[in-house]
Amino acid sequence: MPKFTEVPLSLIDEPAMPVRISMDDEKMQSLALSMGEIGLLQPIGLKRGTGRYEIEFGHRRFIAARSLKWKTIPALVFTAKELQDGAAMLAENVEREEITAAEEAVLFAEAQEKFQLDEDGLCKRFKRTPNYIAERLNLLRRDPEVYRAVQERKISFAVAKQLNRCTDEGHRRYLLDSAIRSEAGANVVMSWIAQWKAAIPQNIPANDPSATPAPQPIEISHGIECAFCGGYRDPYNMVSIYVHKWELDKIREIMQQPPIEEIGKESPESHRQ
Repeated sequence: MPKFTEVPLSLIDEPAMPVRISMDDEKMQSLALSMGEIGLLQPIGLKRGTGRYEIEFGHRRFIAARSLKWKTIPALVFTAKELQDGAAMLAENVEREEITAAEEAVLFAEAQEKFQLDEDGLCKRFKRTPNYIAERLNLLRRDPEVYRAVQERKISFAVAKQLNRCTDEGHRRYLLDSAIRSEAGANVVMSWIAQWKAAIPQNIPANDPSATPAPQPIEISHGIECAFCGGYRDPYNMVSIYVHKWELDKIREIMQQPPIEEIGKESPESHRQ
Protein backbone atom coordinates (compact mmCIF):
# COMPACT_ATOMS: atom_id res chain seq x y z
CA MET A 1 0.00 0.00 0.00
CA PRO A 2 1.26 3.55 -0.66
CA LYS A 3 2.49 5.61 2.23
CA PHE A 4 0.49 8.69 3.23
CA THR A 5 2.71 11.60 4.23
CA GLU A 6 3.39 15.33 3.91
CA VAL A 7 5.99 15.93 1.18
CA PRO A 8 7.88 19.23 0.67
CA LEU A 9 6.95 20.84 -2.63
CA SER A 10 10.63 21.55 -3.25
CA LEU A 11 11.26 17.80 -3.56
CA ILE A 12 8.49 17.18 -6.09
CA ASP A 13 9.09 17.09 -9.85
CA GLU A 14 6.29 17.55 -12.36
CA PRO A 15 5.47 14.45 -14.46
CA ALA A 16 7.77 13.75 -17.38
CA MET A 17 4.68 13.11 -19.53
CA PRO A 18 1.86 15.24 -18.05
CA VAL A 19 -1.52 13.82 -18.99
CA ARG A 20 -3.12 17.26 -19.22
CA ILE A 21 -1.89 19.24 -22.22
CA SER A 22 -3.60 22.46 -21.21
CA MET A 23 -5.15 23.77 -18.03
CA ASP A 24 -7.93 26.32 -17.87
CA ASP A 25 -6.67 29.43 -16.02
CA GLU A 26 -10.07 30.25 -14.54
CA LYS A 27 -10.55 26.71 -13.23
CA MET A 28 -7.04 26.73 -11.81
CA GLN A 29 -7.78 29.96 -9.94
CA SER A 30 -11.01 28.47 -8.63
CA LEU A 31 -9.15 25.35 -7.44
CA ALA A 32 -6.47 27.44 -5.73
CA LEU A 33 -9.15 29.57 -4.03
CA SER A 34 -10.91 26.44 -2.78
CA MET A 35 -7.68 24.89 -1.50
CA GLY A 36 -6.75 28.14 0.18
CA GLU A 37 -10.05 28.25 2.04
CA ILE A 38 -10.70 24.62 2.97
CA GLY A 39 -7.41 22.87 2.30
CA LEU A 40 -6.72 19.81 0.17
CA LEU A 41 -9.54 17.27 0.30
CA GLN A 42 -7.72 14.57 -1.70
CA PRO A 43 -3.96 13.89 -1.58
CA ILE A 44 -1.89 13.83 -4.74
CA GLY A 45 -0.06 10.68 -5.87
CA LEU A 46 3.74 10.59 -6.03
CA LYS A 47 6.26 8.08 -7.31
CA ARG A 48 9.36 7.78 -5.14
CA GLY A 49 12.67 8.33 -6.89
CA THR A 50 16.22 8.85 -5.62
CA GLY A 51 15.79 11.55 -3.02
CA ARG A 52 12.92 13.16 -4.98
CA TYR A 53 9.35 12.45 -6.05
CA GLU A 54 7.52 12.58 -9.37
CA ILE A 55 3.84 13.38 -9.70
CA GLU A 56 1.74 10.41 -10.76
CA PHE A 57 -1.63 12.13 -10.35
CA GLY A 58 -2.89 15.41 -8.91
CA HIS A 59 -0.80 17.68 -11.15
CA ARG A 60 -3.37 20.50 -10.99
CA ARG A 61 -3.49 20.35 -7.20
CA PHE A 62 0.29 20.52 -7.06
CA ILE A 63 0.32 23.65 -9.27
CA ALA A 64 -2.41 25.23 -7.14
CA ALA A 65 -0.48 24.44 -3.95
CA ARG A 66 2.64 25.98 -5.44
CA SER A 67 0.72 29.14 -6.35
CA LEU A 68 -0.47 29.31 -2.72
CA LYS A 69 3.19 29.03 -1.63
CA TRP A 70 2.54 25.93 0.46
CA LYS A 71 5.68 24.34 1.88
CA THR A 72 4.32 20.76 1.92
CA ILE A 73 1.39 18.88 0.43
CA PRO A 74 -0.44 15.69 1.54
CA ALA A 75 0.50 12.82 -0.75
CA LEU A 76 0.25 9.09 -1.32
CA VAL A 77 3.80 7.90 -2.06
CA PHE A 78 4.19 4.79 -4.24
CA THR A 79 7.25 2.68 -4.90
CA ALA A 80 8.08 1.36 -8.36
CA LYS A 81 6.68 -2.07 -7.46
CA GLU A 82 3.43 -0.59 -6.22
CA LEU A 83 2.67 1.48 -9.24
CA GLN A 84 2.65 0.92 -12.98
CA ASP A 85 3.72 4.06 -14.83
CA GLY A 86 0.71 5.99 -16.13
CA ALA A 87 -2.14 3.73 -15.02
CA ALA A 88 -3.01 5.50 -11.78
CA MET A 89 -2.49 8.94 -13.32
CA LEU A 90 -4.81 8.15 -16.20
CA ALA A 91 -7.52 6.62 -14.00
CA GLU A 92 -7.43 9.51 -11.56
CA ASN A 93 -7.67 12.11 -14.32
CA VAL A 94 -10.36 10.31 -16.29
CA GLU A 95 -12.58 9.94 -13.25
CA ARG A 96 -11.96 13.30 -11.60
CA GLU A 97 -10.40 15.84 -13.93
CA GLU A 98 -12.20 15.09 -17.21
CA ILE A 99 -9.22 14.87 -19.53
CA THR A 100 -9.94 14.89 -23.23
CA ALA A 101 -9.47 12.00 -25.62
CA ALA A 102 -6.79 14.16 -27.29
CA GLU A 103 -4.79 14.28 -24.06
CA GLU A 104 -5.20 10.53 -23.59
CA ALA A 105 -3.96 10.00 -27.15
CA VAL A 106 -0.74 11.89 -26.45
CA LEU A 107 -0.19 9.94 -23.23
CA PHE A 108 -0.66 6.61 -25.05
CA ALA A 109 1.59 7.60 -27.96
CA GLU A 110 4.39 8.88 -25.75
CA ALA A 111 4.28 5.80 -23.51
CA GLN A 112 4.27 3.56 -26.59
CA GLU A 113 7.39 5.27 -27.94
CA LYS A 114 9.21 5.66 -24.63
CA PHE A 115 8.68 2.09 -23.41
CA GLN A 116 8.46 0.37 -26.83
CA LEU A 117 5.03 -1.06 -26.03
CA ASP A 118 2.82 -3.07 -28.34
CA GLU A 119 -0.98 -3.09 -28.11
CA ASP A 120 -0.99 -5.66 -25.32
CA GLY A 121 1.60 -3.66 -23.37
CA LEU A 122 -0.46 -0.46 -23.64
CA CYS A 123 -3.60 -2.27 -22.51
CA LYS A 124 -1.86 -3.72 -19.46
CA ARG A 125 -0.21 -0.43 -18.52
CA PHE A 126 -3.29 1.76 -18.79
CA LYS A 127 -5.97 -0.81 -17.95
CA ARG A 128 -7.92 -0.04 -21.13
CA THR A 129 -9.29 -2.18 -23.97
CA PRO A 130 -7.54 -2.39 -27.36
CA ASN A 131 -10.44 -0.53 -29.01
CA TYR A 132 -10.31 2.27 -26.42
CA ILE A 133 -6.62 2.89 -27.05
CA ALA A 134 -6.83 2.44 -30.84
CA GLU A 135 -9.63 5.00 -31.20
CA ARG A 136 -7.62 7.66 -29.38
CA LEU A 137 -4.41 6.94 -31.27
CA ASN A 138 -6.45 7.16 -34.48
CA LEU A 139 -7.65 10.62 -33.42
CA LEU A 140 -4.01 11.71 -32.98
CA ARG A 141 -2.95 10.35 -36.37
CA ARG A 142 -5.84 11.66 -38.47
CA ASP A 143 -6.87 15.26 -39.18
CA PRO A 144 -4.83 17.63 -36.96
CA GLU A 145 -7.61 20.25 -37.01
CA VAL A 146 -10.14 17.74 -35.70
CA TYR A 147 -7.64 16.67 -33.05
CA ARG A 148 -7.06 20.29 -32.03
CA ALA A 149 -10.81 20.93 -31.72
CA VAL A 150 -11.11 18.00 -29.28
CA GLN A 151 -8.04 19.17 -27.37
CA GLU A 152 -9.54 22.66 -27.01
CA ARG A 153 -12.91 21.15 -26.01
CA LYS A 154 -14.70 22.71 -28.98
CA ILE A 155 -16.15 19.35 -30.02
CA SER A 156 -16.61 16.02 -28.30
CA PHE A 157 -14.64 12.89 -29.09
CA ALA A 158 -17.85 11.31 -30.46
CA VAL A 159 -18.21 14.19 -32.94
CA ALA A 160 -14.54 13.87 -33.93
CA LYS A 161 -14.97 10.18 -34.74
CA GLN A 162 -17.84 11.00 -37.08
CA LEU A 163 -15.91 13.82 -38.78
CA ASN A 164 -12.92 11.59 -39.42
CA ARG A 165 -15.18 9.28 -41.44
CA CYS A 166 -15.21 11.97 -44.15
CA THR A 167 -12.30 11.31 -46.51
CA ASP A 168 -12.65 14.64 -48.34
CA GLU A 169 -10.37 17.00 -46.41
CA GLY A 170 -12.00 20.22 -47.62
CA HIS A 171 -15.50 18.99 -46.85
CA ARG A 172 -14.35 17.55 -43.50
CA ARG A 173 -12.93 20.93 -42.47
CA TYR A 174 -16.17 22.58 -43.50
CA LEU A 175 -18.20 20.14 -41.41
CA LEU A 176 -15.80 20.70 -38.51
CA ASP A 177 -16.44 24.44 -38.65
CA SER A 178 -20.19 23.83 -38.87
CA ALA A 179 -20.09 21.46 -35.89
CA ILE A 180 -18.20 24.01 -33.78
CA ARG A 181 -20.44 26.93 -34.74
CA SER A 182 -23.72 25.07 -34.27
CA GLU A 183 -22.53 22.98 -31.30
CA ALA A 184 -23.78 19.92 -33.16
CA GLY A 185 -23.86 16.56 -31.41
CA ALA A 186 -22.57 13.26 -32.75
CA ASN A 187 -25.96 12.19 -34.13
CA VAL A 188 -26.30 15.39 -36.16
CA VAL A 189 -22.77 15.06 -37.56
CA MET A 190 -23.49 11.41 -38.34
CA SER A 191 -26.42 12.53 -40.49
CA TRP A 192 -24.16 15.02 -42.30
CA ILE A 193 -21.70 12.23 -43.08
CA ALA A 194 -24.53 10.00 -44.31
CA GLN A 195 -25.73 12.77 -46.65
CA TRP A 196 -22.19 13.38 -47.88
CA LYS A 197 -21.74 9.68 -48.64
CA ALA A 198 -25.09 9.55 -50.43
CA ALA A 199 -24.02 12.44 -52.65
CA ILE A 200 -20.81 10.71 -53.82
CA PRO A 201 -21.22 9.21 -57.35
CA GLN A 202 -20.60 5.49 -57.45
CA ASN A 203 -18.35 3.82 -60.04
CA ILE A 204 -20.75 1.51 -61.91
CA PRO A 205 -19.78 -0.31 -65.15
CA ALA A 206 -21.75 1.08 -68.10
CA ASN A 207 -22.36 -2.42 -69.53
CA ASP A 208 -23.79 -3.85 -66.31
CA PRO A 209 -27.63 -3.60 -66.58
CA SER A 210 -28.11 -5.16 -63.15
CA ALA A 211 -26.06 -2.50 -61.38
CA THR A 212 -27.85 -0.12 -59.06
CA PRO A 213 -27.80 3.46 -60.39
CA ALA A 214 -25.59 5.89 -58.52
CA PRO A 215 -27.49 8.04 -56.01
CA GLN A 216 -28.09 11.57 -57.18
CA PRO A 217 -26.30 14.37 -55.32
CA ILE A 218 -28.49 15.88 -52.64
CA GLU A 219 -28.42 19.18 -50.85
CA ILE A 220 -26.70 18.66 -47.52
CA SER A 221 -28.12 20.53 -44.55
CA HIS A 222 -25.17 21.68 -42.47
CA GLY A 223 -27.09 23.53 -39.76
CA ILE A 224 -25.55 26.91 -40.70
CA GLU A 225 -26.79 29.10 -43.53
CA CYS A 226 -27.05 32.79 -44.34
CA ALA A 227 -30.33 34.27 -43.09
CA PHE A 228 -30.70 36.33 -46.30
CA CYS A 229 -29.29 34.41 -49.28
CA GLY A 230 -29.73 30.94 -47.78
CA GLY A 231 -26.19 29.92 -48.75
CA TYR A 232 -23.94 27.87 -46.49
CA ARG A 233 -20.56 28.26 -48.19
CA ASP A 234 -17.74 30.45 -46.85
CA PRO A 235 -18.81 30.03 -43.19
CA TYR A 236 -15.81 32.01 -41.93
CA ASN A 237 -17.42 35.19 -43.24
CA MET A 238 -20.67 34.59 -41.39
CA VAL A 239 -21.41 36.34 -38.09
CA SER A 240 -23.86 35.51 -35.31
CA ILE A 241 -26.46 38.16 -34.44
CA TYR A 242 -29.60 38.29 -32.32
CA VAL A 243 -32.71 39.83 -33.87
CA HIS A 244 -36.46 39.44 -33.35
CA LYS A 245 -38.08 37.13 -35.88
CA TRP A 246 -40.58 39.75 -37.08
CA GLU A 247 -37.73 42.22 -37.61
CA LEU A 248 -35.74 39.62 -39.55
CA ASP A 249 -38.73 39.01 -41.81
CA LYS A 250 -39.03 42.76 -42.42
CA ILE A 251 -35.32 43.06 -43.29
CA ARG A 252 -35.63 40.18 -45.75
CA GLU A 253 -38.65 41.89 -47.35
CA ILE A 254 -36.72 45.16 -47.75
CA MET A 255 -33.69 43.39 -49.22
CA GLN A 256 -35.86 41.71 -51.85
CA GLN A 257 -37.16 45.08 -53.11
CA PRO A 258 -35.43 46.69 -56.14
CA PRO A 259 -32.89 49.45 -55.43
CA ILE A 260 -34.33 52.93 -54.82
CA GLU A 261 -32.51 54.44 -57.82
CA GLU A 262 -34.27 51.97 -60.12
CA ILE A 263 -37.67 52.80 -58.67
CA GLY A 264 -37.26 56.54 -59.35
CA LYS A 265 -35.56 56.15 -62.74
CA GLU A 266 -37.68 57.63 -65.56
CA SER A 267 -37.86 55.86 -68.87
CA PRO A 268 -37.07 57.69 -72.18
CA GLU A 269 -40.74 57.48 -73.08
CA SER A 270 -41.72 59.57 -70.05
CA HIS A 271 -39.52 62.46 -71.25
CA ARG A 272 -41.22 62.53 -74.66
CA GLN A 273 -44.74 62.72 -73.20
